[in-house]
Amino acid sequence: MKLYPQITPIILGLLCSYSITFGQTPAQDKLKREMIRHALEEKMGEPGKENDKYERGSRGTTIYDERVSANPVNVGEREISVCYDPADSNHIVLSYMESDTSGFRFPIFYSNDAGSTWTRSNFDTKVIRNVDFPDRGVEGFGDPAFAWDKNGTVYFAWIYIEYPLGRPPADSIYWTTNWAYSTDNGHTWLLKPNHFIAEGLVHTNNTVYNYKDGMLDREWFAVDNSGGPHQGNLYSSFTLYPKDNTNAFTGVRTKVAGVDTFGPVVKAINSSSNFANVEVDKNGVVHVSAVNYTTFKINHTKSTDAGITFSTPVVVGNAGNVNHYSNHVVHRRESPAVNMATDGMAGSGDHVHIVWSDFPAGTVKSYYAHSDDGGITWSPQLNLNTLMAGNITLMPTVAANGNNVSISFTSVDGNDSANYYQINSTDNGTTFSSPTKISSASCNYHAIGAASATSPLSFGDYNRSVRSLCNVYATWEDCRDGQSSKVYFSKTNYCTEGVREINRINGTAQLLEMCPNPTSDKVTLKIQSIAQEMSIAIMDMTGHEAVRKTFHLQAGTNEETVSVAGLAKGVYVLSLNDGEGVIVTRTLVVR
Repeated sequence: MKLYPQITPIILGLLCSYSITFGQTPAQDKLKREMIRHALEEKMGEPGKENDKYERGSRGTTIYDERVSANPVNVGEREISVCYDPADSNHIVLSYMESDTSGFRFPIFYSNDAGSTWTRSNFDTKVIRNVDFPDRGVEGFGDPAFAWDKNGTVYFAWIYIEYPLGRPPADSIYWTTNWAYSTDNGHTWLLKPNHFIAEGLVHTNNTVYNYKDGMLDREWFAVDNSGGPHQGNLYSSFTLYPKDNTNAFTGVRTKVAGVDTFGPVVKAINSSSNFANVEVDKNGVVHVSAVNYTTFKINHTKSTDAGITFSTPVVVGNAGNVNHYSNHVVHRRESPAVNMATDGMAGSGDHVHIVWSDFPAGTVKSYYAHSDDGGITWSPQLNLNTLMAGNITLMPTVAANGNNVSISFTSVDGNDSANYYQINSTDNGTTFSSPTKISSASCNYHAIGAASATSPLSFGDYNRSVRSLCNVYATWEDCRDGQSSKVYFSKTNYCTEGVREINRINGTAQLLEMCPNPTSDKVTLKIQSIAQEMSIAIMDMTGHEAVRKTFHLQAGTNEETVSVAGLAKGVYVLSLNDGEGVIVTRTLVVR
């Protein structure tokens, strides 16, 4: 870690003289200042301000969801990110903003069993900040983000805001966007000598000083796992409020594989935004989506040259009213919360999925749209409220892998009862299942006073969900204890839900291996058995038998191959049968 020289009041005074505004209309300048104000307000909450009541109740876990931490009520938890190892989805990392009277931090939890148990790492952003800036107090923090490469390195980003020189001068705030990495599944974390994505100074009148990078907000991470020429590149998207106080825009910075620092800012969308998601598809194409605050549209753009240039943005859908608190306050963090997913390494690279919220007068609506041609054209908007009998939906996240798409969201009914739901698609978002309630208890934002633009309570809009082929890992926060916000995690397996895997204890044969699974043409079974006749049956999820094969096994280890080339893509149940009936069932995914 590097100790940075103090910025003297003389230098700060010079910097103040360069805080200028040009090239903007009054309306643009007003919007930019409002966006900076909101970003500062969002990240500059007082530690422990969320709730000062005493802890009551205990950590609760259900079949659907669980608390990640065992923090007491007076510890605030907001803005969550989650990520898994693409080489082994049992390895997961999760982080969020944590605040109490002792300050602000970003705890990182890791799991080696697909989220069944969690361990808090010894990573401490407070220690890092105190070494970097020992004479500065923390003003605020926010925006955790992860990305994991196929070679085992997981990256983490976060924002801190500090008072320069122990606060004076009182009209400036030091803004740092930081990154770290882990090579042992999130157990321990390391820093490069320059662990800043960006540094800047912000004036309390909601302008930006002409200093270093300017104000880089709402960073998001994605890594290239395509195996192509840019494998291992790390991309960060963000909204940048430039140091020359020109109009804000959505930008991208790239840390090229093998390089320890991020490259120059590249403009992706010429508009400010409070969310700018970045994803990389299996072909190495870099996708960026964001709400455009100039046109009030959801935009998508992409880069086919590793983030050097971006295409002309395409309109995905409407965001008619995205101003914070303008019409309807549900939980004091009303935001479009744009979220994007590509179809992952199991897909073709052509499918892109985007969800967001909108705030027409007196209500909230959330939408989903997808592209089947890499973002060139987009489907009509799907209003998620129509799936919830007209109840409002907000803060949706989308996760995809191959043909499988899941959307997770909060829904609030007419009695202000909020629960977390999920819908699933196996046809690239063309159709979805009926909503499944994931949360085991509800939350009432109004009852605890969060449904006010001036409430000290605040619920984050930085949720995220990710999915392997079968498992959806979702994160959110709610107030089910009736007092404060806490982070929850859920795992839903859409391949085995409703399917029992059977191993007969006294069976005459044992299935040692079944691979590949998923498969597109054939599956090979390694079976330990006595000498006997055996049959294999493959059934779809309705119980229709699609394949049957009978064969003779020798005593010892046998290998049998079954063709599935003619089967439609989907989830099947494979069973082994001897003369007495079924001895083994397993879930088989055909893609």
